[in-house]
Amino acid sequence: MQAPYSKIKLFSGLLHGKKAFVGPYWLTICISSFCNLSCINCFYHSPSVRSKGNRPKQFIDPQPLFDLCQSAATMGTQEVMISGAGEPLMHPKLDSILSATHIAGLKTTLFTNGTLINDKLIDLLFKYNTNRIRISLWAKSIQEYKKNYPGTDPGMFTQTLKNIELIQGRKQKEDRHLPIVQLHQPLNRHNIENLDQVESFIRSTGIDRVSFSPLKIIDDDLESYYLSETQKSGLIAELKKLAGRLEKTGIGHNIPETLTRYRVGKDVCNALPCYIGFIHACISEDLSVMPCQGAKTPIGHLRKETFTEIWNSKILAEFRQQTKTCAGMKKIIVKNRCNYCCHTYHNYKINRLMKFFPAR
Repeated sequence: MQAPYSKIKLFSGLLHGKKAFVGPYWLTICISSFCNLSCINCFYHSPSVRSKGNRPKQFIDPQPLFDLCQSAATMGTQEVMISGAGEPLMHPKLDSILSATHIAGLKTTLFTNGTLINDKLIDLLFKYNTNRIRISLWAKSIQEYKKNYPGTDPGMFTQTLKNIELIQGRKQKEDRHLPIVQLHQPLNRHNIENLDQVESFIRSTGIDRVSFSPLKIIDDDLESYYLSETQKSGLIAELKKLAGRLEKTGIGHNIPETLTRYRVGKDVCNALPCYIGFIHACISEDLSVMPCQGAKTPIGHLRKETFTEIWNSKILAEFRQQTKTCAGMKKIIVKNRCNYCCHTYHNYKINRLMKFFPAR
């Protein structure tokens, strides 16, 4: 939270245990479940997982998003992540979606695989003053790309790098600072080799910021892609070294967050309570509302209720109450959903404060 008043209201809600006195700090809006790639560890499109058939293929209806974003902004929401079970740039009405977040005054991040970036898309990013474009790339070479994107033309690797160059070139030509270009790489057994080359690769892309994350999976078929304890120890040591080198070159990174996620470990629900119901909400392609992407059961639907009603609903209040303890988490967790949770860092920071206050 940026405003002290918002922090006070957030803390008041955490102490209350059920009621939030301020809206979510950020929203994730999933706009497409269609995708043009088949990332090997993807929950929905990997050729190796059984769960890929469980999510209907659809695009979100952008019209309700105008009211959603306005309501959220009024409640104190600061940021929105445009993402999806698929590739958001495939949405035919991306213009309307970016317009909705822009009109509401929300800082917007667009999370994409980067393959479909072109001048028209960059025009939209400039038009709506998009804050950040986060490009997921699971490889730093053609060889790694082939391992991480089975069935995909390896030429897409080079194309993605060219698209990054296109954005940065347009920004320089038009003297623009935004969008920040961030390269994101989930870490698995197929892309942690040659870590000494990571810095030179990152610098060669011309990006503004880089982020990493432990591999998160929800399907038993992909368990073998988790790092061994030996691999994890070696990776942690290399990430610590990389952090210092990146800071010297002025490239932003999230390595402290990544290290915290590895330190907490895969089985997050046994290590930390969850406070996500106070700081975040996720809108699915069918307009159902979840506390986060890992949740199994919706807490509401924008076709039936306003976002304000959902945020103050009894079902979300009960979720907040139950997830504030590890014991409560274990009663509602669905297998694998919280493994290496992407919200671990936020929960860790909040819990450092909340552990001094008895759970209510």
